[in-house]
Amino acid sequence: MSQPIFKRYHIYCDESSTQHRFTTIGAVFCHEAYASKIEELIDKAITPHGGTSELKWSKVKRKNLPMYKDVINTFFSLHDKNIIHYYCIVIDNSKMDHKKYNEGDKEIGFNKMLFTLLYKFARIYKSNSLFHAYLDDRTTKHTPERMRSMLNARVKRELKLGYEPFRVCQFRKSHHVKCIQLADILSGAIAYATNRHDLKLDAATHKTELVKHIATLAKLPSLAMPTRYSPDGFDIWHIDFTKSRR
Repeated sequence: MSQPIFKRYHIYCDESSTQHRFTTIGAVFCHEAYASKIEELIDKAITPHGGTSELKWSKVKRKNLPMYKDVINTFFSLHDKNIIHYYCIVIDNSKMDHKKYNEGDKEIGFNKMLFTLLYKFARIYKSNSLFHAYLDDRTTKHTPERMRSMLNARVKRELKLGYEPFRVCQFRKSHHVKCIQLADILSGAIAYATNRHDLKLDAATHKTELVKHIATLAKLPSLAMPTRYSPDGFDIWHIDFTKSRR
C-alpha cells in the first residue's frame, strides 16, 4: 500500500492589543513551499521605502503609509492567486469570565482562543495535512509544545486522522519573520475597526486609511463585521460559543 502524500502548511500567528474591548488573533496561512518566497516579496515591497526594522500595526504612521499599503497590496496579490490566506477570530473581552472558566488567569483564556483558531486549520485542511505553527514570542508559563500536544490530542479524539497533524508549534521573534509581521498588521487593522477607533474624532487618519484600503482589497464593506465562512480566503470569525463552530 502506498504511503499518503502529505501537504505541509505554515501558520503564522499574532494578536492585537488585549487592552481594548475586542481583541483579534490572526493567522497568515500558506503552503510550506511558498513561505520563503512570500518573505522575499514582502522584503521587495518595503525596500523602495527604505526598509524597516519590523512591520507592526502600532508603527503605521502618515510618513510610512505608502510602504504599508504596498505590503498589503503584496498580500492581496498573493491571496488572489490562492497562495496565501488569512484567518482570524475576534474576541469580546467583556464576555470573557476568567474567574469562572479560566481559574482567574487571562493567559488561560487567551490560550483557549488561540487553540480555537489553530484547531480550525485541522478541521478545514484535515486531509493529509501537516502544520507548522509559529507564534509571536511572548512571556508566558504556557509553552507552545503543550499547545501542540493538546491540539493533537483533540484531533485524535474528534477527527480520528490516525496521525498527528501539528508537527511544530514554536515561538518566533516577530522581527525575524515577515509573515508574523503581516499577521500583526491585518489583526491590528481588524481590531482598530472592530473597536470603532476609526470613527473617533481623534482617529489617526493614516490608520483609518489603511483600514479602508484593506477592506477594499478584501472586498468587504467593513473590517468590523464578521465575514461569511471562507475556507480559503480572508476569514473574520467573531467568536460566539452559543452557535455552531465554523
